[in-house]
Amino acid sequence: MSILLDKEHGVNPSVLVCFLCRKDDAIMLAGRIPGGGKAPHKMTHYTIKGKRGRPDTKHTHTCPDCDKMREMGIMLIEVTDEDQYYRTGKLFVITDEAFDRAFTGLDVPNRAVFIPVSVVKSLGIDKIEPVYKDVPKK
Repeated sequence: MSILLDKEHGVNPSVLVCFLCRKDDAIMLAGRIPGGGKAPHKMTHYTIKGKRGRPDTKHTHTCPDCDKMREMGIMLIEVTDEDQYYRTGKLFVITDEAFDRAFTGLDVPNRAVFIPVSVVKSLGIDKIEPVYKDVPKK
């Protein structure tokens, strides 16, 4: 495997940030980017360009810690009631059975859900110590 170097930016590094917990996790050496330009300083999504007629593959980066938590149960990512893209910094993991009791008929194929503070309080899990707290919020 080789990296096509960008004439101006060389290996063109970027920090991969976990989409779920927002922690810096890895370094991506992007090299030459289609359309040119500098790789973003931090990124949670990236696309691998398809070759020989194959489609592009879009990836959402997750860290090994979050992958382990999603194996244990359903990951709840607390967000504010006002802006559901703004995270409070708290992550919880509940069993599949507890999730099914609380959210009847809701399918979660990626095993992670953004959940507003008001729902966390109504479930009574706001009193439980979160798995993570004070992780980067945006």
